[in-house]
Amino acid sequence: MITLPTQKQKPSNSLNKLSMLLYGAPKIGKSTFCSRIDNALFIATEPGLNYLETYNVRVNSWLEFLEVMAALKREKHDFKVIIIDTIDRLCDFCDSYICEQAKAQTIGDVGGYGKGYALFKTEMNRVFQKIYAMDLGVVITSHTVLAEIPTPSGKQTQYQPSVQKRIQDIIIPLVDIIGFAHSVMSINKEGDCVE
Repeated sequence: MITLPTQKQKPSNSLNKLSMLLYGAPKIGKSTFCSRIDNALFIATEPGLNYLETYNVRVNSWLEFLEVMAALKREKHDFKVIIIDTIDRLCDFCDSYICEQAKAQTIGDVGGYGKGYALFKTEMNRVFQKIYAMDLGVVITSHTVLAEIPTPSGKQTQYQPSVQKRIQDIIIPLVDIIGFAHSVMSINKEGDCVE
């Protein structure tokens, strides 16, 4: 039997349970920002961590990613947060995995109309539900694209995560925060360019 609450829930003061999508231009400092998170494990899908002090596992395929997830569940560890750096490449790995399984060239060639995309969505949903069930904080990084967005007063250009809409539909409902990293250049009194 469900009972209604009599007191407000207290907000968490731990960033280790936070779920975040952080997107920005390549080399803007997303990984550097994430490297400051205590007890974090980077799951690196692309280079870029060589000059940062991190715990990291380099993955080059969907199956390697699944092996890391299995190890996180199976092995004793002190990690409180996983950082998927970047989701863009992880999606490519999932696409390739589905294509290999179906012996197809592209995800659009898999089965009948839309079947490859449906398999992709099912696989990503399955895995991300397991990730969030591990009770770890999750930070997902992505690059950016400029997109034209229709508004009542006309089109507006804005930065968006470069990850495809089909994965945004899976990830965005799962995150607590969406962060956009960018830099602003200005000229100081001496005429020097500063960020």
